[in-house]
Amino acid sequence: MLNHSISQQIGNFTLNISTFLYLVYLLPQLFHNRLVEHIKKLSLLTHSILFSAYILDLVYAFGRSMPWQYKLVSCIGLVCLLVQHFQFLHFSSALPTIDRKVLKALTFLFLIGLAVGIYLVCSNQLSKSTLVLLGSISQIGWLTYVFPQIYKNYVLKSGEGLSLYFILFILLITLCDTLSAWFLDWDLPNKIGSPLSFGVKLILLLQFFKYSSKSSEQKLSY
Repeated sequence: MLNHSISQQIGNFTLNISTFLYLVYLLPQLFHNRLVEHIKKLSLLTHSILFSAYILDLVYAFGRSMPWQYKLVSCIGLVCLLVQHFQFLHFSSALPTIDRKVLKALTFLFLIGLAVGIYLVCSNQLSKSTLVLLGSISQIGWLTYVFPQIYKNYVLKSGEGLSLYFILFILLITLCDTLSAWFLDWDLPNKIGSPLSFGVKLILLLQFFKYSSKSSEQKLSY
């Protein structure tokens, strides 16, 4: 077994990598969303779960006075998801009617939720147990947000909704989180949840290459 000092060094190294990647991993997706065809294949439910998770995580981060790095990651991630939400709104005319209606409702709910969350944090009205609960719900969102996209990819037989670089980034982040959890001896949920999350996100990569190869074969057949 590795001694404690080496384990700490490896764990801190992977933790620093994942922290940096959390700051930039959404940028390839935002660039990918510049095309309406990609937005149409991006799951609105996946976006909504991730957006909600970031709002709750932001409230948790500031309410529990987490380190500035944690707060920075939450703020930048939320800004990126706000941009993605405006991208959905920008291309809303190309979306199905039901999605346009849901998008309008979500816009209202997200803005209200964010405003209420900021107010509660600033007024210091949330108890520790409530903040921990919000943080836990946020973690559930982090673990489940890819499922709607996996399903949509399966239905459409396409992996074009997500940027390949975004997929690679979230896989690398989850791998680093797994290594950090084990080498830094985090709690058992982190040790188990991170590798499980990696396996689920790996499905996105497999779908991307599977449907990309089928699309190439179809083009060659014409």
